[in-house]
Amino acid sequence: MAAAVAAAAAVDDVVTTCAPAVRIVVTNLEFWQTYVAKSNYEIVTQLRDTHGWRVEPATRLAAILDETPRATLLFIPDAQGKHTRAEMLSAHERIRRHEGPRGVVIDDWHYWRTENEAMMTMCGTVLATVPEHVIANYPRVAKQCRIVDFPHCAASAFASVPFNASPEPRVLLASAPYRFFYPVRSMMIDACKRHGLPGVQHRHPGYERVDGEDACGAGYARRIGQYLCATTCGSRFEMLVRKHFEIPATGALLIAHSGTRARLRRYDIVPGDHYLSFTNELEFVECVRFALDRRNRDAVDRMRTRCREAVCAAHLAVHRAQQVHSLFLREADESDAAARGGDSSSSSSSSSAAATDV
Repeated sequence: MAAAVAAAAAVDDVVTTCAPAVRIVVTNLEFWQTYVAKSNYEIVTQLRDTHGWRVEPATRLAAILDETPRATLLFIPDAQGKHTRAEMLSAHERIRRHEGPRGVVIDDWHYWRTENEAMMTMCGTVLATVPEHVIANYPRVAKQCRIVDFPHCAASAFASVPFNASPEPRVLLASAPYRFFYPVRSMMIDACKRHGLPGVQHRHPGYERVDGEDACGAGYARRIGQYLCATTCGSRFEMLVRKHFEIPATGALLIAHSGTRARLRRYDIVPGDHYLSFTNELEFVECVRFALDRRNRDAVDRMRTRCREAVCAAHLAVHRAQQVHSLFLREADESDAAARGGDSSSSSSSSSAAATDV
């Protein structure tokens, strides 16, 4: 399957003269501004500043539904379940009856199963970080909704780090070691200690109201770029996390668990060409030793350069914002056609086709 961003870009020239003029992101922007990862904040502000979307808090949801009955609505609940989700659930039936296109971004699959299913079915279009998980575990959603591949991405600060031609020859372990959701992360930390690898652990600072110069954002990006290589893995859902894109965006070599190999390959990011991949502890140790061996430096630098170019070309927040905008131009055009009397089979066929675009 072609990369999600490339697929979205292909609809840029769709006729949009009939699209509703009002497009609204319903989210808590302040939450994303202070959240540990800045990519969602940048996606929302890109939609606002570049593509003309309004940004409204969910506390105004009732007024939004009253004032703009045909607006395009995109809901982005926060990752901790405190904002937007409750307001959506309380207005469930009103959102379902809303005449304009409706979408929701779901990027947290660890909790909120019942709530996530309700939000997806009320919106119709689901932008999912793990679309395969939706299809396999939410059959009602897979049948009713358009499922769009919407992977995580890197914020602009990571791509702004100058390529480091002389990085420290150490491996950065830049992940929170939550053993239940991320069992491989603890293995990597333990393996570095057992095998005497020069590892540096970047402790996770938490999620909200993060302080510290190198805890998140530009300081964190510079810290990754300080080292030759850095590691990450997917969750137990084999989801691509932001670090899969943040690490190579800085120019550091990505060393990633093989559970996400197929998903990275979908975006033409290939082990051996762009990054190093491992399946178990022994392979992890071999990857780190290969990366830090001076005799392999030319090969490592080629991988660093290729992967950085691939991420900066298609997997930054600006690309995800463009994907959203292009997608909902098309959705709005279909909604307008249906309102003018277009037959429902056309809309159903479109949704069915898009559901396979994972």
